[in-house]
Amino acid sequence: MEEPFPQKPSDERGFEKPVAWLLARELIASLKWTVLYALFKGKLDARDWMQAAEIAVERQMGDGAFWFDYLADTGDGQKATYSIAYLCMSDLWVEPSPQVSSTVSLDETQDRRVRLPRGEFLFIGGDTSYHVADYATLANRFQNPFRWAFDDLKRAGKILDEARRPLFGIPGNHDYYDALDGFNRQFRRPSTDEDAPNHAGQPPLLAIPGFKRCQEASFVALKLPFDWWFWGMDIEDGEIDFRQCEFFRTLYEQHAPRKLIIATPEPTTFLGKYADAEANISQTFAAIGLERPFLRDGGRLSEGKCRLDLSGNVHHYARYWGPAADASGVSAPVASNYASVVAGLGGAFLHPSHTDVNEIEEQALYPSKEASRRAIAEEIFNPWNIWTGGYIWLLGFIIAVVVAFAATIPSSSQEAIHDVLSWSGFGLTEQQLAPTRLAGLQSPPVYALDRPADGPGSRQLGGVLLAASFAALVGGVVYSKRLLIGLNKQKRGKGWTITDQWC
Repeated sequence: MEEPFPQKPSDERGFEKPVAWLLARELIASLKWTVLYALFKGKLDARDWMQAAEIAVERQMGDGAFWFDYLADTGDGQKATYSIAYLCMSDLWVEPSPQVSSTVSLDETQDRRVRLPRGEFLFIGGDTSYHVADYATLANRFQNPFRWAFDDLKRAGKILDEARRPLFGIPGNHDYYDALDGFNRQFRRPSTDEDAPNHAGQPPLLAIPGFKRCQEASFVALKLPFDWWFWGMDIEDGEIDFRQCEFFRTLYEQHAPRKLIIATPEPTTFLGKYADAEANISQTFAAIGLERPFLRDGGRLSEGKCRLDLSGNVHHYARYWGPAADASGVSAPVASNYASVVAGLGGAFLHPSHTDVNEIEEQALYPSKEASRRAIAEEIFNPWNIWTGGYIWLLGFIIAVVVAFAATIPSSSQEAIHDVLSWSGFGLTEQQLAPTRLAGLQSPPVYALDRPADGPGSRQLGGVLLAASFAALVGGVVYSKRLLIGLNKQKRGKGWTITDQWC
């Protein structure tokens, strides 16, 4: 905190590139956190100590509309995050009848006179930075690009009112890899004012210029103007903890919101596939008492209600149901009061939009399937991207060497194994590695491994025990979860509960 914030790079090459996923150093360094999350996510729950409350968001504009900004899957390449931050801090202009693929301008022009004002608040829909949303990564890949964008807009005279807007967020799996510690520092309301230093003279951590943090939990309930509600639900892997479930179920029973926006880390509908009624996210909606029009046989949302299911995680834009995109006779399902939207274009890498299960057709899609297929193919068939994307090429090299060695050097797998044993110094004597030749064949010597003096088959037994130990370790991790579930069911049968996934 004693060092000044880094300056914006002078050219594009100075921005940090997107994270590499093909066994890169950053990914390998973060694997232990991913493993800890996988092993202990059901045991160590930071949400146990959270206290959620309703937050009222006031309307500042007087034009009869309320706008908010939504981003998800941010904090990857600095240039992409900077670009998205610049857009969400600005007013945008489109043509009078905008479509998903419409060209957006930062300035009003003759043919673009519909103004999309910057939102009254900014909501981050999960996976705030990659690979792990810890403090250092959030500062480098999320806070810095937002600060650079704010400073550039201010110098350009496009930020005249420096009043801070609310910043909200929910975590995704990459936020959980840091046990929500980075998420807490990024989104929780600081102990002092955003502009006020603490007793040690330090400003609040990870402050974003132009924004203020308001929430006290990883899930939020925002009361918006015009009787709208915005619920940000922290449903990790689609599952909801019982405290959060009670919070939202109580809200639903008390207010019975007719107009509702629900933000979740994972989408209800994506890649043209209906949600499964038994899936975690479907069970979560049912536990709270919400209707499930996203199911294949879920029916329509009740008359007099309007709902938007909003999420990221899948890095493209797609809208299912909702109003018809155009009058071209598209067979996609239409709904006047419900839509399920995937909006994961917050700056991370692109997920192909042409991947489609073909169970349900989208009303709107960006980028188009043709553009997506072309862009993805240009990247994955570029050998340089494979080489610079991490150490995955090293695995291929090792496999190639092993295959080449097995095909050209030894005449049998037994010979290769015995050669390795002799080279590795396993204490084998010349008598135990007595060379023999196959009768009548001109071939390299085949070594016959005699039983060692310390017991028949002891080395073979050691290998078996090593493999059995590894299998027992893996089986113990998997089976322990089954035992816990069985224990919980048994105790529920006796009239009390220690955990309950669906409240």
